[in-house]
Amino acid sequence: MTQGQKGLCLVSYHPSQLDLSSGLTFDYVMALAGEGGLDEKLTAILPGLVDFEHRDGWPSPKMGQALLMRRGDPDAIAILTVGKRLIEHVRHWHKYASSHLPSAEVFRFRSFFGQTGAQADNLAAFRRELLLSDPRALHHHASHGEFSQWLQRSIRDETLARIARELEEQSVRDQGFERLRRELVEAIEDRYLT
Repeated sequence: MTQGQKGLCLVSYHPSQLDLSSGLTFDYVMALAGEGGLDEKLTAILPGLVDFEHRDGWPSPKMGQALLMRRGDPDAIAILTVGKRLIEHVRHWHKYASSHLPSAEVFRFRSFFGQTGAQADNLAAFRRELLLSDPRALHHHASHGEFSQWLQRSIRDETLARIARELEEQSVRDQGFERLRRELVEAIEDRYLT
């Protein structure tokens, strides 16, 4: 591309809803296969997207592959293997930090003497309550693996749950609940708030 030229990359989960009558054209189309191969609706509109006649026997990419086509060139069709991610998939982290969970998913802080009254319906509140919790509450939850279980079940963050599980086990062994507090808060901040 020379200076002054511009390009556009369009990514869509629903390419079959593109309005091709609007004059929208593409130089290249890449179609990723799902578990069942290429979506039937996508296969039906591919000829219009790349401006050539539909032909029998499209190559069939499998999961983890993509079909690459160049506009106006039915002989320039290739199957590509999609590489592994270089960085871990990050969902909409900030949304999870501040969105409220249903009441059944709320984390209720306890000590060995019962509920403390503190609760967290999102990660921001969980972080705040971790900072404020009495060490006896941290001890109670760590002893039962409850931080990691909640992060796994309600937040659905396998990585953070694994970190919490390791911190819980270590804190119970060496009674280092202040370290548990500090390192779990840091892990939440690293993954969600920075």
